[in-house]
Amino acid sequence: MIETARRSGKVLQIGHCLRFWPEYAEARRILTGGAYGTVIAATFQRLCARPQWAWDGWALDERRSGGMLLDLHIHDTDFVQHIFGMPRAVCSFAAGESGREPTHVVTHYLYGDEKTVTAEGSWAAMPSFGFEMSFNILLERASLVYDCTREPALRVCPAEGEAFEPDLPDEDGYFYEIEHFSKKVKGESVREVISLQESRNSVRIVEAEKESAAASREITLE
Repeated sequence: MIETARRSGKVLQIGHCLRFWPEYAEARRILTGGAYGTVIAATFQRLCARPQWAWDGWALDERRSGGMLLDLHIHDTDFVQHIFGMPRAVCSFAAGESGREPTHVVTHYLYGDEKTVTAEGSWAAMPSFGFEMSFNILLERASLVYDCTREPALRVCPAEGEAFEPDLPDEDGYFYEIEHFSKKVKGESVREVISLQESRNSVRIVEAEKESAAASREITLE
């Protein structure tokens, strides 16, 4: 896809919507700003039932959707890369029905320092569970807490003072993602939110996660 875009001169933007999602974008802004110190631990979750609603059952067909890891879990993997860069290695554990692609995964992203970064993705919840995307990021002087099922969804809990909800834009990440793409197509100048190489790297990380879970061992990416 990248090579075809280069040859044709067309705009290619991969749909990693979390990079545009207001709460996730705000979390990254806070982390990169450094006001609350460095990250000690970060955990990301994306949990739901198996997507039976998908047209022609394509989401459940690993050959078309890539399975749970490449259809669902990759969003958090990409955001981990967006915040922390490429991990040195991954160590993943997966579960699911015998003989089928995993429906639940937990991954530890290794960066060669003292912080702990994990992400959990699942299609193993029951339909009545609904959908949950959330994160808990623990810094030296604050905790960032996000859960799409709660209100307020995003809270900043500083070491001193009361927890507060940051001011965020009104629209969701899909809106800002499409707006960004539309501006690029029209030739307007926009800040780079995601590069094609980063998109490719996210697939590379997830493939390493699949290999790690299957082999029950750490997989190096460097």
